[in-house]
Amino acid sequence: MKKLAIILTCLTFFSVVALNAQVIATVSAQKATVASLEKSVRGYGSIDFDPLTSTTLSLESGAKIVAVKVVPGQKVKKGEIVATIAPSESDVSALRLATISVEYGQKEKNRISSMRDAALATNADVELASQNLDKALQTKAELSKKLHSAIGGTLKSPINGVVQSIMIKNGDIVSAQMPLILIGSANHLIATLGIEPSSARDIRMGQKVIITPSSSSLKPHIGSIVSLSSQIDPKSRLVSVRIQIPSSNDFMAGTSISGEIVTGSERGIVLPSTAIFTRNNVHYCFVVVNQKALLRKVRVGNSHNGNTLILEGIRFNDHVITLGNYECENGMRVNVMEKVH
Repeated sequence: MKKLAIILTCLTFFSVVALNAQVIATVSAQKATVASLEKSVRGYGSIDFDPLTSTTLSLESGAKIVAVKVVPGQKVKKGEIVATIAPSESDVSALRLATISVEYGQKEKNRISSMRDAALATNADVELASQNLDKALQTKAELSKKLHSAIGGTLKSPINGVVQSIMIKNGDIVSAQMPLILIGSANHLIATLGIEPSSARDIRMGQKVIITPSSSSLKPHIGSIVSLSSQIDPKSRLVSVRIQIPSSNDFMAGTSISGEIVTGSERGIVLPSTAIFTRNNVHYCFVVVNQKALLRKVRVGNSHNGNTLILEGIRFNDHVITLGNYECENGMRVNVMEKVH
């Protein structure tokens, strides 16, 4: 009985100690302050050549493509040969026929002139034969000039740039003014972002845009909006926004990017976004009162650069837990290791 009494006494003692023991969470916290927070809209897209400065190469007359000297994506210098050309077989045949027409026209004029001398033709007949000969000579001259420019001819890049696309191949017969090769200016790049239509109403020309490439090796770039589409793209169902990229950056055409468009600012209680957590689609924060974590339901606004605007639920100078809140429960004692004012 005596041993039993001792055991019961020990159990009672440890039970009381356990009941009095409390879990203490270690957290970081800071006082809620009033500040301005930028409002922003995020979109995704890519870097492209500016179509307004791209150049489409063509020929003034038809020709045969002997050899294409470049490939898409290749850098070219102004004056560099991108293709060689030669006269087409149809142009050679046309010149041959034009030569025959000149020879026939000359003989016909001589014949009519002889008939006039014999009073068998009139001056009008001679004049008509002369006109036909002049037309044949003009046609031959034009074709000769055309073939002369194509013999051993070359197609050269008019700018320093990058070959965007090639619409021809070796052996092709091309007509005058037909698009052959598209060259983009390496000094004029455009960032194109797709924006949700519901957010497009807040976007204006000239607004600042922070462009971040998908590759972590490239630094973000700050630009401004130069154009905003007034219609929804039928494929992506997004609105296109274009941002000018200066030539001094390291971006390349085809780079995937994300963009944050700064549309304005709001002033109010601003907290680190880490201070806010969600349960059942409701936002909460913990505030420290008398060394205890007290749960507060909050209504949040815009988030930007790791900070969030608090619309309701937190007052100025409230001591808000910013790290360690996921370990807290309402009323739990806390040990604040860091206070940021």
